[in-house]
Amino acid sequence: MLFLVQGDDANEWVEPLRWQRKLVNATSAMWTGEHPVESAPTKNHDWMYIVRISRPYGSYIHNLTTGVQRIIHFLPEHRGHRI
Repeated sequence: MLFLVQGDDANEWVEPLRWQRKLVNATSAMWTGEHPVESAPTKNHDWMYIVRISRPYGSYIHNLTTGVQRIIHFLPEHRGHRI
């Protein structure tokens, strides 16, 4: 599953950090497609985070320490241009 994370600047999307990818993938695996799911609070360095998955819209990484929420943008799967 490919996704990008909202950056600090307008229209900035960045590749997830390793710990973000791991947490988002684990939380996404719990998602059944019906109701939003949240990860358990997870500590990374001095900050606490949760991930909320509610595709296609409303997914984010929430820094519980600072209150910052970063949107998760899932990229659609495709078959490529060589069909």
